[in-house]
Amino acid sequence: SSDPTCRSESDGTYTLGPAPIGPVRLQVRHRDLAMAQSFDFELREGDNQFDLVLHDTSVAGIVRDENGAPLAGIELHVDTVDEAEFTEGLAEATALFGGAGRRAPRSADDGTFVLRGLRHGVPLQLTARGRLRVPSTVALEPLAVGERRGDVAVQLRAAGRVRVRADGAIAVGPQWAASEAPPSGPTQHMVRVNNGQATFDQLAPGLWRLVAERPDGAATAGQVVTVTAGATQSVTL
Repeated sequence: SSDPTCRSESDGTYTLGPAPIGPVRLQVRHRDLAMAQSFDFELREGDNQFDLVLHDTSVAGIVRDENGAPLAGIELHVDTVDEAEFTEGLAEATALFGGAGRRAPRSADDGTFVLRGLRHGVPLQLTARGRLRVPSTVALEPLAVGERRGDVAVQLRAAGRVRVRADGAIAVGPQWAASEAPPSGPTQHMVRVNNGQATFDQLAPGLWRLVAERPDGAATAGQVVTVTAGATQSVTL
């Protein structure tokens, strides 16, 4: 096949090509793997055979709220520290321009999770996100090949929701407006406006300024709103 991507057969075999001679990097993805795994090869003229071994390097743990109760359905993303900035940029582009975001494992009904197929030998970041929960990032020390690390604890505190009405705008975004330091964790991105509306449901309690961007690139002065945990505010820009 000339397709640069393929799926492995039921017996694990795969066929890729043709491809130019020289160094290549092969990425392997699977629905049960939390991260893509990469393999570097040197292609020579003719047929090449590369057998891939996917190490079951994993972490397991539980997601709880601020009161210790387990949280189900929380999205869990794992990146290397070096890739985290790129991942944030991709998330922002997806929020603005649409498209399919990364498929992410979720915590089970009892809050537990197992993330398999993690990269070994490098520091990792585990980011947890859920509706009406403030996102949180946990640093993971480098894993050994085949290590199965347990007891990873993630805590997500309650967030507030803001529904925005912004007729004529193309995007809306929240900016931290309080005098104290902004909440730690992933950045809150601008999102595309659909039918004049946008919703943010992962905002930390406190003061936020909602700003809308118009088609000509101009931004509104914004409106400040007090976000309360578990409550929904409505704003018109």
